[in-house]
Order: sequence, then C-alpha cells, then structure tokens
Amino acid sequence: MVRFGAPDGGGHEYSVTVGPRITELTRDGKSRFQASAGLVVRHYESSLSELSFTMKSAAVVRVTTREFDSGSLSLTMDRKAAASLAIREGGAAFVLPGTGGREFRFREGCQLL
Repeated sequence: MVRFGAPDGGGHEYSVTVGPRITELTRDGKSRFQASAGLVVRHYESSLSELSFTMKSAAVVRVTTREFDSGSLSLTMDRKAAASLAIREGGAAFVLPGTGGREFRFREGCQLL
C-alpha cells in the first residue's frame, strides 16, 4: 500500500508532487497517478486487476491513472457502480466531484504495467 506523503517503497522508488494545481505520484520515474488540483489521497493500493484509493478534494478534479496497460476499467465510488472507462495509450482519465473523503475503486479487464 502507498500512502501519499509516506510511500512504502516495496523495492520501488516513489516520488510525490503536491501543489495547488497538481497532485502526482511517480513510481520508478514514471507517472502513475495525476490530478489537476491539490488533494489528499490515502490508501492507494494497486494489484494485477485493481486500483483503489480514498480521496478528499474541495473542487472537481480531473484524475489520470497510468497503472494499467490496456483494457477497460469499472469505476465504483463509495462501493456503487459509477462508470466504465477505456484505457488509451496506457492511461485512463476521468473527472471526480469534490469530496469529503470518498472511496474510489477501479477493477476488471485490466493489466498493470
């Protein structure tokens, strides 16, 4: 599990950038998560077929994940089906509402990079 601000390396090198207009997680020099605003991300976990995290943001935010190579993602928000997303060029982008601490999960039909 990676918690932004305190990444557990697990044999990888992580870097986190946070500012008013960006939140980004890189692993081994490659962007894995990017958001268009400063926000709080916790419980960031990725596996072969799933990515999950909780997020707090005061504003609507565009999020891009590059954890998956190809396929499609099923998005759940607070454990309720929310959307299906296609992975294009190794990434998937989506817009999430400003939240007070919602749980997001992406799964099925994916392969991690």
